[in-house]
Amino acid sequence: MFDQEDCIGRALRLNYTCCPGRCKRCPLAEEPPGTQSIMLQFYDENQRYAFMVHCYPRPDGTIGGSGKLDPTSIVGLDGIEYILPRSGFDGGGHHLI
Repeated sequence: MFDQEDCIGRALRLNYTCCPGRCKRCPLAEEPPGTQSIMLQFYDENQRYAFMVHCYPRPDGTIGGSGKLDPTSIVGLDGIEYILPRSGFDGGGHHLI
């Protein structure tokens, strides 16, 4: 869904606001020192929540882990918030990606 709805392309074209969320040291042993684990929230041109991603930015500016922004939740074009399932997540009334 994240790729099908071209979330990153839409965010760039429409100048979405990006707000960094939780940030901590990367727990992955294979990543270089200084790599962070960060959640990024994106808001549309009307300041409505659009989606959230997780990534591991490295000190050299590249993205570690999968090498991509990993979506955690998205508000689809249908207006419904979809959440990527996690271990122990009970759904809380949200639809799953």
